[in-house]
Amino acid sequence: MDNPVTAGESPPSPRRRFYGWRLVLVGAFVLALTGDGFGVPKIAGELLGDQPSYGSGGNGFVVGLALLRSVFPAVLLPFVGWAVDRWGARRMVVWGFASMGGGFALLAASGFTPIYYLSLLALVGGSTAGSQLPMAAAVNNWFRRRRATAMGVMLLPSVASVFFVPLLSAAAGLLGSVNSPAAWLVVAAVVLALIWPLSRFVRNRPEDHGQRPDGIAPVSNVEAASERSDNGVEFSEYTWREAIRTRQFWLMILGIGLSSSMSVAVIFVIPLLLEERGFSSLGSGTVFLVMTVSSLVGTGVAGMIGDRVPIRWAMFGCAALQVVATGLQLFAGTYPTVFPFAVLMGVGSGGLITLALAGRGVYFGRRNFATITGISVVPSHLIQLFAPVAAGLIIEFQQSWFMFSAATMVVGAVGCLCFALLGNPRLSPSQSRDVELPGLRA
Repeated sequence: MDNPVTAGESPPSPRRRFYGWRLVLVGAFVLALTGDGFGVPKIAGELLGDQPSYGSGGNGFVVGLALLRSVFPAVLLPFVGWAVDRWGARRMVVWGFASMGGGFALLAASGFTPIYYLSLLALVGGSTAGSQLPMAAAVNNWFRRRRATAMGVMLLPSVASVFFVPLLSAAAGLLGSVNSPAAWLVVAAVVLALIWPLSRFVRNRPEDHGQRPDGIAPVSNVEAASERSDNGVEFSEYTWREAIRTRQFWLMILGIGLSSSMSVAVIFVIPLLLEERGFSSLGSGTVFLVMTVSSLVGTGVAGMIGDRVPIRWAMFGCAALQVVATGLQLFAGTYPTVFPFAVLMGVGSGGLITLALAGRGVYFGRRNFATITGISVVPSHLIQLFAPVAAGLIIEFQQSWFMFSAATMVVGAVGCLCFALLGNPRLSPSQSRDVELPGLRA
C-alpha cells in the first residue's frame, strides 16, 4: 500500500504510474471501433450493402440502420447515462460489446425478418451503450486539470477513422464474397473476444485504484475541498436534478445545438454549392478531405486550449470559427477561396465536439456526468436533426445562397452568445449547504 500522507507533509513519490493516459488510449480504441468511420455500424452497412438476400434486403438494412443511428441513440442515451453513473463505465462497455457481438451473430440467421431487425437493434444499442458516453465518463473521472486535452486525444481516432473506409469496404467485400453467415460469425467472434481485455483495461475511477485525478498526490482535506484547476475553474458536483435547474445547463444545450446545427446545415448543402460553381466530384471530395483533416486538428488542439483558458471562451472561439467559415462560403468560387472555408469549418466543428464533452465535466462535475450528458444530448440532437430540413427549405423557397448563409450565421451567432453567457462554474446547491470553506463561492 502507498504510505499515508499527513497534512503539511510533502507527499512521497507515487509508486505507480498514473493510469489516466492509458485509459485515454483504451477509450480511443473503443471509439475507433464503434464510431461512424471505421466502426461496427459501418461494418454492418458495408457487409449488407450489396446483399439483398437478407431479410427485407441489404439496402433496407442500411436505410433502417441510418434511421436508427439518428433517432435511437437520442432516446437511449439518457438511460445509458444513468446506468453508467450507477454501474460504471467498465460494465457498460462490456455490455455494449456483448450486444454488438450478439447482433452480428444473429445476422447469421437473419433470413427470419424479426431476427433481422432484432440484430439491428442489438448493433445500434450496443454501439450507443458501449462507446463514447461511458468512455467519456471514465476519462472525466480520471482528469480535472487536463480534462479537455484527454477528451481531445481520446476522440482523435474516431475522427481519423474515416480515412480507413476504403480498406473497410475492401475487407467487407472479401468477407461477403466468401460466405455471408460465416462473415457475421467471424466479426461476432472478434467483437466478443474484445470483452475480456476491455473489462481489464477500462477503469471507472482513480480512487478505486489508489490514485487521484491527473495523478496528483493527495493533500489535506481542506486543500482538497478548495483546490482549483490551472485556469481557476472550481470543481463542482451536481446531481442531474440540480443541473437541469441551472441556466448553464440550458445555455450549453442551446450553444452546442445551434452551433452544431449550423455546421450540419452547411455541410449538407455545400456539395450543391460546389457543383453549382463548377467544382468537379474530385474537387468536392478534396474540399471534404481538407475539412476532415482540419476537424482532426481542431479536435486535438481545442482540448489543449480548453485546459488553459476558461472553457466557455474556448467553445465561443470554436463556434465563432464556424460563423466566419459560413460567411466565407459566399465567396467560395475557386480553390484558394474554398479552402479557408473548409479549414475554419473543420477546426471549429472538431474543436466543439471535444469542448462540449469537457465543458459538461467542468460545469457539472464527475459524479453524475454521464446522466447529465445523456439528458442534454436529446434537445441538442433534435435541434441538429432539424438543420438539414431548414437548410433545404431556405434554398428551395428563397433560391438564394446569401439568405441561407445569413440565416445560418445568425443561428451560429446566437450559439456563440450562449457560450459567452455561461459565466464561471459554480458549486452546486448541495455543496454550498454541506461545505463552508474559505476560497469557495456558491
